Formats: sequence, C-alpha cells, structure tokens
Amino acid sequence: MRPVRAVLHAVFSLRSPVTVSLDGDTLRVHGHTELLGRTLRTWDERFPLAGMALLRRESRFPMLPVAASVFALALGSVFGARSAIEGARAAYFPLVALGFALLLGGVLFDGLMRAIFPGVSGRTRLTVRGKDGRGAVLTALPVGELDALMDAVDARLRGTASVLSAVTVRDDVPAPARHRAG
Repeated sequence: MRPVRAVLHAVFSLRSPVTVSLDGDTLRVHGHTELLGRTLRTWDERFPLAGMALLRRESRFPMLPVAASVFALALGSVFGARSAIEGARAAYFPLVALGFALLLGGVLFDGLMRAIFPGVSGRTRLTVRGKDGRGAVLTALPVGELDALMDAVDARLRGTASVLSAVTVRDDVPAPARHRAG
C-alpha cells in the first residue's frame, strides 16, 4: 500500500492535513483528505480525556547514519589497530602508517556523518485510542507542537487520577527533557 500512496502523493497531490487540538477535556482530531486539490472526505473525531485508553507519543530517528558511523569506527579501530601492532612488531613502517590511516579514516567518517546529519530529527507519531475502540494514528507532527499538546493534556489530567489507568500509556519524561531528546 505504501508504493500506491507514494504515487498518489507525488502524482495526484494526495494530502491529508489534520488539526489536533484540546477543547476543554476533549482531544479533537479534525482533518480532511484531498486529491488534486478537491476534498474527498472530512472527519472530526473527539476523544474525551476521561474515556481515553491510549495516548502515546513516539519519535523515530533514522538509523542509517548512526549505523554507518558505528560500523566505520569499529572497522577502522579493529583493522587499524591490528595493522599498526603487526607493523610495529615487524618494524615495517608502511604497515604502521596503514594502521593509523585506517584508525583516522574511521574517525573522519564518523565526523563526516555528524557534519552531514547534525541533528537529524525523527518522524513523530501520536497514537490516540478511546476506550470505545475508536482511534487515530497521526504521523509527521511537529515535535514542538506535539510536546505542547502533551503538556496541555498532562495539565488537564493532573489531579484526576481516576482517568489514568493501567492501560493508559504516558510519556514519563517531563517536557524540557522530551523536547531536547525529540
């Protein structure tokens, strides 16, 4: 289904803008689906905070730059140290130089990955599900706005312990730390 949605998105301008707001003690998800600039359908879901079964904020970060960096550091360290030690043992300077070059290459590749992808922000996702089974999964939300929404929900739920149950999933990290990590 993803390739079909990608083609629809690129060729036919398929869009689904959504607005998430907190109206009193109700989380409101309002949006529409449009194709070629024309609205196909609209929806307006309301989730009372007292009837919320799941509210989860997720951040996913691209792992390819990190994995490539760790792999380059490990490869450079292992083979570089091995070559440098064997070269020193045999008193063969080109092998020692190759070992240090491999070590330096791993460190430089790590630095390059950090320069190209300095603060790669991940994709955020908000999962909302009511106790009645209705739900919504919203993706690609701005991190700052999502944190502000979660803080507003936390403020509304503070003092009403009966709303929070064992099935309610909450992010336990306070807002400033959540913002730095996301």
